[in-house]
Amino acid sequence: MATGGRRAKPRAAAVIPALVCLLLLPLAACAGSGGNPPAPAPVTTPTEEPQPTETVVPAPGPTRQPSGDAPHQPATRETADDRLRAFVEACDKGVEDWRSGQFDHPGEMTLEVNQSSTYVAAVDIRETPQPAELVLPGVGAQGEPVAVQCVLSARLMPVGDGLEVQDGSWIMRQFTPTGVLNWSWSVKALRPGESQLRLELQPALSAREPGTGALMPPEHPSRVTAFVTRVHVNANALQRSGQWWKDNWPILLMIATGLGAAVLGLIRWGGTLGQTIREARQKWRGDGGAAP
Repeated sequence: MATGGRRAKPRAAAVIPALVCLLLLPLAACAGSGGNPPAPAPVTTPTEEPQPTETVVPAPGPTRQPSGDAPHQPATRETADDRLRAFVEACDKGVEDWRSGQFDHPGEMTLEVNQSSTYVAAVDIRETPQPAELVLPGVGAQGEPVAVQCVLSARLMPVGDGLEVQDGSWIMRQFTPTGVLNWSWSVKALRPGESQLRLELQPALSAREPGTGALMPPEHPSRVTAFVTRVHVNANALQRSGQWWKDNWPILLMIATGLGAAVLGLIRWGGTLGQTIREARQKWRGDGGAAP
């Protein structure tokens, strides 16, 4: 029994320090981590290598209009040049459409007697026509709105006999992509004073001569629009005097003829009166009367 008691002491002494260490070990671990428990170590799992996939391209098919809230693609905006080009292309195909434009012509002109000047007129069908004074030479240019067709005819005629136009026939023009047509005439002043020029414009229907394709006047002209230009013709004193004699010589000739007839009549009457007096004297002497 004594032997068993002596062996129990060393075993108890060894167990006590082990228990103290077990109690102090958690306290030391908490102090080292700042009071927080240690974070668990991340667990890594093996990943597989990505395998290449085959991309399947669908066959082209009819496009569908987006529906719902899909964004709408803006349509292409047509410009003024596009509209003018479409009008000219329609004219080339024989389509006689109407289009609004501006007709430029001189509102008044000043000429000298026996001198010639150029009369210019134009039709502008562009979206924004230029001012008439920038298109026509001289002063007094006017721009008026008109409705025209692909082919236009114009002619210039004098009103009265004070002016002379070189070519008074219809002159036809067809629009090109420039959108502007123009005409010109030579005008000569024959006498001083106030005169007028009359320009006639008609939207002629497209008629072409077989074989040559040249433009021809229509058989039945459409509505004609007229524009009047006032013309002032100047002259010097000698020209005015000569023109006065030229204008009034028929009246002066009639007056001179009347005066001549009156003088001849008076002379004849005077001769007859003298003959009557002489005969009366001779008769009186024959009857024995004394001579006066």
